[in-house]
Amino acid sequence: STFLVRLLSVLLPLVVPCESFVRLPPTRAAASAAASRSTAQPRCRRSWPTAMAMPSKDTLEARNPVLHDKIDAMVGSGVVVVFIKGTKLFPQCGFSQTVVSILNSLQLPYEAFDVLEDDQLRGGIKEYSSWPTIPQVYVSGDFIGGCDIMIEMFNSGELQEMIEVAVASA
Repeated sequence: STFLVRLLSVLLPLVVPCESFVRLPPTRAAASAAASRSTAQPRCRRSWPTAMAMPSKDTLEARNPVLHDKIDAMVGSGVVVVFIKGTKLFPQCGFSQTVVSILNSLQLPYEAFDVLEDDQLRGGIKEYSSWPTIPQVYVSGDFIGGCDIMIEMFNSGELQEMIEVAVASA
């Protein structure tokens, strides 16, 4: 009985629907969006359960500076950078497929890195961003979020504006 309660306390927060996320107020202009994310925090964020707290980016940098520098270089390799399961041509999960489809529909260039090719990268990118899931999207080096956030921003038009501003200022 105690085991079941503890197991549920760890697993339940992981399966709570997106409506339970804490939503930050949306921004109207892409410039405002970029300025509001100066700390590289996503617009929609769910906290990790206490028992599964993610290490901070500083911890990754101190523990594995080579991996941290590698991820920094990857994030800075393009205006739009995504970390997905699979490739642009053959995404290996539905969430990665959705993000690739959204970015392809914008017809703007982006860099994609397959986390399935490197287990160290797969774990490291989660620690780097303090975000527990893949895919992860970065625009001009700022972490934007995952699939749900991309869908929300695409539907509102905010994603297109943000990327167009980022491409024009690159």
